[in-house]
Amino acid sequence: MMTGNHHPANLWEIAFEVVSCNWELICETDRRGTPRRLWDHVKLPWIICDRLLNSWAHKDLLHDNAVCLFCDPRKANLKRINLSYSKITDISIMTLTNQSPLDLDLQSCQGLTHRCLPDVIKMKSLQALNLSKCPKVLQNYDYIMKFHLPHLTKLDISYTELSSVHLYLLLMQLPKLLALDVSGVVKNGDMKFLEPLQPRLTTLVLHNCIILESSLQSIYKVKTLRHLDISVAESSYAFQLTPNMLRLLIHNLPKLKYLDLSGNSLDTSDEEKKAELTKNVPYFGPIDADFIEEGGGYVYEDEMVTYREETFSISKFLSNCRRTFKFLGLLHIDDEVVDTLPASKVANLSCETNILTALQMYRERKQFALVSMNAFFDTIRAVDCKQVVACVEAITSIMNTYPGDGKIQIPGSASLFHLSRNNYRMHFTDQTKQLIITALLDAIEKCRHLKNVTLLRNCGLALLNFDIPGDFCFEFERVVKNFLSVLKLKDSEGLLPRIYVYMCNSIVCHVEGDKKLLVGKLGLVECMLQLIKTGLEKRIYDEVMETAWSALWNVTDETPYNCKIFVSGDGMELFLSSLQAFPDKTDLLRNMMGLVGNVAEVPELRRQLSKHVGVFIKLLQNKSDGIEVSYNAAGTLSHIASDGPEHWIGGSVTRQDMLFHLEAAVDSWDINSQRNINYRSFQPILRLLDGNHSYQVHLWASWAIANLCSVSPDKYCELLQKENGAETLENLSRRRGIPEKVKTLIDTAIRIYRNHVK
Repeated sequence: MMTGNHHPANLWEIAFEVVSCNWELICETDRRGTPRRLWDHVKLPWIICDRLLNSWAHKDLLHDNAVCLFCDPRKANLKRINLSYSKITDISIMTLTNQSPLDLDLQSCQGLTHRCLPDVIKMKSLQALNLSKCPKVLQNYDYIMKFHLPHLTKLDISYTELSSVHLYLLLMQLPKLLALDVSGVVKNGDMKFLEPLQPRLTTLVLHNCIILESSLQSIYKVKTLRHLDISVAESSYAFQLTPNMLRLLIHNLPKLKYLDLSGNSLDTSDEEKKAELTKNVPYFGPIDADFIEEGGGYVYEDEMVTYREETFSISKFLSNCRRTFKFLGLLHIDDEVVDTLPASKVANLSCETNILTALQMYRERKQFALVSMNAFFDTIRAVDCKQVVACVEAITSIMNTYPGDGKIQIPGSASLFHLSRNNYRMHFTDQTKQLIITALLDAIEKCRHLKNVTLLRNCGLALLNFDIPGDFCFEFERVVKNFLSVLKLKDSEGLLPRIYVYMCNSIVCHVEGDKKLLVGKLGLVECMLQLIKTGLEKRIYDEVMETAWSALWNVTDETPYNCKIFVSGDGMELFLSSLQAFPDKTDLLRNMMGLVGNVAEVPELRRQLSKHVGVFIKLLQNKSDGIEVSYNAAGTLSHIASDGPEHWIGGSVTRQDMLFHLEAAVDSWDINSQRNINYRSFQPILRLLDGNHSYQVHLWASWAIANLCSVSPDKYCELLQKENGAETLENLSRRRGIPEKVKTLIDTAIRIYRNHVK
């Protein structure tokens, strides 16, 4: 049964994801996989086409060939075309002229030039057009060129290059325009372009524009404004607002509901301006009811309220003017904590709610986003976050917007570390977890070339908060690749390898079969060997070396391919060097001998181990960690001996001497010894019992099963039943001439198994 925290994707989402990742399902492709044209039988409605384009653009897969699939509106209809941030050229715009879209978003399409503008203007159905950060598109615009889009109500030409005259000429051709964004365009304070828009404009965005006092006079005349943004992120553009200017702004724009002043400053420096503080502030509420248009003039039913303060505060001023706003942007201009601000949403740094609003509203404004993210991090370090999921969504959205920017990614990843702690994470859905993990993986990939250790540490520590590998299954291969790539970087303080080698070990400790094989093919074995080699060169024994050997032990378990990589990568030489350098490190010895035991299970690799029989015999006597080192050494020798006398190459050690020491070691163990080992299968041991091997080999194998069934009957009796191991034991028990020691151990295992089954 699904719990409340799991929201599986619906059929539409699954089907769309399959199609968006497999172009050949809907179109012909060339040898390189480049789309050529839609299949004859394919007809796609706009709801699919719009989303396909948007998805491909987001995944950086969109190019002119892909856009050409949508040249025929009868087969692929488009309504809301979002090509933002893509690598398209003028060819794509020409391709789409047969479409009749309502929206066209070309933001930050750097491959577009002025040649595509005539094709854009051909789309007479457009109601919304975004040319933001496409300076070349309007580069050659002049009074000769028509810009007649009769149905256009929303236009964003922010951060393009237009003179005041050309801006005026362009806008006067748009009879239905209601919303205009010219951020970064107005460099001289000239607002004459507003004149043809005065009767109808409701939204005006002048972010990062030069504003003069005369500019405000032009703005005051647009009585229909509901949304005004005169915020600035560049300090050189900051405008000094006076109390009187604010009063006139409120007085002359009676429908204003959205006001963004962020980044500006307040000027009350001289006596004349200070005198404004004692003047009456008009009351305009409720504005919409009291606003009357008579013969082209405006009449206000004003009630006067006296406002006297020794220190002028915009927050207090707005509170006293009794106007109710939907949004107030006060970032940097007033971050004072005021509970009575007359707005549904406020963007400043006074509290979590207002910082969250700033994060949500200023995603596309890097300077504001950075300030807000730093403030959010400082806040959640001090107090608990109340709106965790909303904050996660806002933070990851900003990180996705600036994927290669370390200044953004560092506070973002640090915030995600705090937001993914246990007390928060227990309330996450799977989608929320994936949102965080994806953002952190993106940060690692996009910023790894910067070798920003702080960022990579933040990402690693945040990822450690999740269940490994369970929460990573949706991006398993990508996770492993990123972890290994970080481990190849140098970190003088050594924190990076400690974090990421731990996560690698956690992954291989919990995966089996194909995934364990995949991890080996992705290079984990070589990476661990390099970490060990580096530690030996520095003569340093630390948790990195110990965990690297543990990871090798886990990744080679019942995975011959990974065992071969270990041997071919001079793994046994590193084993001997580590044994010589750190002979008294108990955990290290256990991990190394566990790994060697895995290698010994692979017949074609045992010849490499036979060269070191003398070392393994010495380790039979090692009881520093209970019996674990001795047990794995005995297992290794048993597998070598199972190949028979004809394959013995033990050097100066005879096979009989080895078997003698093997038997003596097994006889010295307590059958009830607790174990620090985890078998996922008995097959390697059962193969030793099933064969016609030396009885010392049978002795070790029968002792292993009897011991495991004694100390962990619930786990290992079930494993024995699953693999039909009891039948193998019973066959051996009935064999003539079986040594009494072996029979006793086998009968013990059978008795425990039968009792458990009953």
